[in-house]
Order: sequence, then structure tokens, then C-alpha cells
Amino acid sequence: MVSRELVYPDSVVNQSKNWGANYKILNSTHFAWGRETEDGETVLAGGGRYEYHPERNLYIEHVQYHSDPSLSGTTLRFQARMEGDTWYHVGELVDFKIREVWERVDPKQVQAELRRDTTSAEK
Repeated sequence: MVSRELVYPDSVVNQSKNWGANYKILNSTHFAWGRETEDGETVLAGGGRYEYHPERNLYIEHVQYHSDPSLSGTTLRFQARMEGDTWYHVGELVDFKIREVWERVDPKQVQAELRRDTTSAEK
């Protein structure tokens, strides 16, 4: 994730700096995401089925599990668009909007980074 903002009627809360690693993984039918705070104290995760309708700029998540049980079983709708490797989301949650920007990760680059981390940890 590149950035995340919560938009309330009277304020905007930028959450981009509050979290450490934050990834969303999609296959042809399902999504999963996870993130943790910089200090590793808090980890959040969720996933389920999704629909993506690029012709309507619509991305829908059918949340089947979530670290916040109140979100399990919900359906979240986002206006969404892709520009190159950047994916923009804007959706409505209970009493606020959420704006997210995601960037595609090259799996080969991630594998190389994981190998480097494993090698340096063994030394």
C-alpha cells in the first residue's frame, strides 16, 4: 500500500505512516490482505471473495474473515481504477470514506528480498 486516508465529514486522517508492511494478494476470485504496525505490536488481516468490474470502475469485497469480527460477512464497494501499476480505491464504510492507493509488487523482487533477509539472518 502506498497511502491510506480515512475521510470523515469534518476531517481527514492520514494513516499512511501508522503502519509497516501492508499487502493485498488477489487471485482470480479471492483476496487476502495483512498489515502490521511499525513496532510489530498490532497485526490486522482479512480476506474473502471479490469482484472487479473495470468497465464500471467498481471493486467489491465480500469479506469472509477479518481480524475485526464486525467486518466479517460484510460487503465493501469501492470506486476503483488502475493506472499502470497503481490501483486507486475509494469506498464507504460505516461513517467514513476510505481512500487507498496500492502499487503492484513484482513477485520476483519480493522473493529476492526474502532470500537476502534469510541469508543475513543466518549470519
